[in-house]
Amino acid sequence: SFHVTVPRCPSPFAGGPLSHSLRCCTESARAMGHGGCKGCRWTGVDASSEQPVKDQAGLPGLLAPPPNKSTSRLDEVRDYQPDFINGMIKVVWPIINDFSKEIMHDVVEPAVRRALGELGADETTFSLDHGNYTIGDKAFEFGKMRISTTTQNTTDEEMPKLRVVIVRTSIDWKSEMKVSANLLGTKLGIMNLGVVGDLMIELVGEMPKPPLFQGVRVSFVNPPEISLTAEMENQFMSKVANFKQVKTTMVGVVEDQLAKKLVSPNRTGVRLDRRADIFRTLFPRACGILKLTICRGEGLVAKDDNFLARATSDPFIKVTCGSMNFKTKTVMRTTDPVFDHVMYVPIHQPEEQRFNFVLTDKDTCSQDDFLGELNLGVEDLIRQGLEETCYDIKDDKGTVGASGKLWLKAEWRKLVFQDTEGAKPNSGLSHLFVGVYDARELPKLPKGTKFWVEVQCTERLGMMGSPVEKPRATPKLALQESGKSQAEHDFAADLRKERKALCKKYKMSDADVELLLGIEAPPEAAHLDADLHWNRPLEFFLGNYTDAKATVALKYLTPAMSTSHTTTVGKFVGTLAQKVHEVVEGGEVLMSESIPVVSLIRQKNSNQHIVLRKPDAATSLHIRLQLRAVGDPTTTI
Repeated sequence: SFHVTVPRCPSPFAGGPLSHSLRCCTESARAMGHGGCKGCRWTGVDASSEQPVKDQAGLPGLLAPPPNKSTSRLDEVRDYQPDFINGMIKVVWPIINDFSKEIMHDVVEPAVRRALGELGADETTFSLDHGNYTIGDKAFEFGKMRISTTTQNTTDEEMPKLRVVIVRTSIDWKSEMKVSANLLGTKLGIMNLGVVGDLMIELVGEMPKPPLFQGVRVSFVNPPEISLTAEMENQFMSKVANFKQVKTTMVGVVEDQLAKKLVSPNRTGVRLDRRADIFRTLFPRACGILKLTICRGEGLVAKDDNFLARATSDPFIKVTCGSMNFKTKTVMRTTDPVFDHVMYVPIHQPEEQRFNFVLTDKDTCSQDDFLGELNLGVEDLIRQGLEETCYDIKDDKGTVGASGKLWLKAEWRKLVFQDTEGAKPNSGLSHLFVGVYDARELPKLPKGTKFWVEVQCTERLGMMGSPVEKPRATPKLALQESGKSQAEHDFAADLRKERKALCKKYKMSDADVELLLGIEAPPEAAHLDADLHWNRPLEFFLGNYTDAKATVALKYLTPAMSTSHTTTVGKFVGTLAQKVHEVVEGGEVLMSESIPVVSLIRQKNSNQHIVLRKPDAATSLHIRLQLRAVGDPTTTI
């Protein structure tokens, strides 16, 4: 028993507006006395053979593929029960519990301390009891899985379109997690972490041999709902613990960590085929840019009483789309604010992604007041076109229209390759993708030295459409101990040199030698892995690509440099000073190069894999650049 998504069927046997089953088509055909269903014109299945048949007009049966189409079963959209996968999760749940302990120790606790500020300065003010931590025995379960397929456009001439199998499912998990925390000498119990959301699993790039796909990536298209409870030993404090700063901070930290790793446009994935490009497989580009204008509000709730005048509010709006957050200006003393706030939002899944607008009254001496909320699908906004559209705001009880109205305008522009018809970039908005792969044969520097790549792009525009000068950067990474002995390194280095000399004897190109032999480790880096892999995408909006330059710099920071200007007034102050020093000084530049963006136009699909090399040294930096045009406004996805 399975379902196939087809047009709506008027049959009384239909299970719902979007579902259509074998039983529905077969029984409706019998009841209506003709060869197929009038609503969707599928004929159903012959009761004796259970095989698809054709109606009198020659239309294909329920499972028969359309003429001249692929007969792959993946072309169908089907629903499956996740019993097997949920059973496997239960089997490995103890391993997941151990892994969650590492996440709690290495990620959550440090993030909570940073968010708490002085309250989380050290272990005496805030710490987690990792010895008594457990995620509980209740494993999370996936809901019904809906499987469909789509294609992903690429710049690879041999594979211009990647087949992507999409698995959509839901998670509604209330865990039995328990962890104790020390807060200013008082024991705080944190428990019952809850996660509710819709998950998307994408199997990318079919292959005719194991592992069958080039990679797999996972994400929440929209932010999941996070909840937890907190109790204190002090019974009086326990009643108000859920409203304290710690609980709010804990929820915020979990939401933030999930957003960075798993909420669109961010994804977590694994490349299964090492020959596949990691950016193509795990970091697909946005399909378009939505220019969203929050025009004005009308009839908002008044929260502030004014002496000898009618009540008003000081409204502003928080906007969320996936992991991206925006905030409008605050308009003082009005219930009919004019915002005229413009945002340029990259969209990856317009059929799935949603915008959430939370209207809030700004208060200086007390907590801000909730005014109303609006949730809209990206697809709905696109279809409205360029006209200002009025939407009713719902209140805290979910009553639509009880909290006034909000006027929005959306302009949808697709991102297209430069050499497609009508897609050449002009002086308007363009999109530059910089993919940082790795740095190879790095020099030997003091242990603990961190390296990162910084990209500064002129003519850059921010997501609000205004000029931005701040560079974007990869995370800071340190070289790791290799675990090999000096003799092993010496032997491997000698062997690589012999093989490289043999390749040169037969006049192989440097690119072929590098592909065949891999990276040659320098002898002076004997006990360290001399390569660092970021595999991190950096993206920029450009106002005028013809004058833009992308400056790519490989930088480093030694332990001595990072502590040279710190103070000794205390751990908190010293840590703060160190962070300020890193931001101000910015480390030292190991190598740097400026690349005119206009040079990408001469490349196929404005896409180029570039190797930057340090003069008189073996160090190299591998990046990918791609420029795409922002097309004309449209209402089609």
